[in-house]
Amino acid sequence: MDENDNPPKFDKEIYSIDIIETIPLNSILIHFHATDPDEENTLNSQIEYRLYNQTIFSLDSTTGELRLTGKLDREEKSSYEFDVIAFDHGQA
Repeated sequence: MDENDNPPKFDKEIYSIDIIETIPLNSILIHFHATDPDEENTLNSQIEYRLYNQTIFSLDSTTGELRLTGKLDREEKSSYEFDVIAFDHGQA
């Protein structure tokens, strides 16, 4: 039985992208990716993603794809910062 002794880790500590405000809604902006060295095909290695502090973006909890779901207006807001968390399904 695999022990849940490794948390998921992102490929990068910080992700940064530039996008134009005319990009169509529902466009994929970036794909977050984390890995978990626990035994494959167990709950301990199944990664889920969560997005915090945002309303105009959505994150697919399984794939890590970030999509634009609201209108961008550079004059109102020129940059966005938010947290994405990766976690596994093993028991804590």
